[in-house]
Amino acid sequence: MYNHENNLKTKNKIYFLRHFKTLNNLNNVISGRSTSPTIATDIIIPTNTIFHKIYCSPAERCRTTMNALPNNILEKADIIFDERLLERNLGNLEGMPRNNAIKSYPVLFSKNKLDVFSTPPNGESYEVFFQRLHQFYNYTICNMSNNQNILICSHNQTLKMLYHILTKSDITSVSWRNLSFDNGIITPITEFL
Repeated sequence: MYNHENNLKTKNKIYFLRHFKTLNNLNNVISGRSTSPTIATDIIIPTNTIFHKIYCSPAERCRTTMNALPNNILEKADIIFDERLLERNLGNLEGMPRNNAIKSYPVLFSKNKLDVFSTPPNGESYEVFFQRLHQFYNYTICNMSNNQNILICSHNQTLKMLYHILTKSDITSVSWRNLSFDNGIITPITEFL
């Protein structure tokens, strides 16, 4: 098992990029792992930032977003597609308008948002989702080389889970509901010393 204390001499920066807005996002339809065309836009990038590695969900909307990065960024980075970065499998909710899902499965929602601890019918449980992202964290982020900038291009729920794991913050229904990443904006998350 990796010991985070052994890596104190390094300074690594993690950045998140949520995929471009999709038609499902625009129409308030739950995507999960279902596909939906992206709405083209520009990516907002912090000034003078380079990335040594880009980890990307293999979902088409994430690939499209990552490929919209400027060539000078893509050419300098190692790009790794990782299935652990796929969105949470939302089972029967996928492709449903949010209002219909809330009416059909009210126990799964809190203040019109899917509660992180609920398990959609035929979907991925919180425990499985957490373990998948914790495994990604253990095998990639904890094993980063010194002084690297890492970009993770993924989905809102996946990035939310990674954020809680990276910052070692408690996951509660309220913290989950209040956290969201904007589409197409590169967000610096934290520096690991």
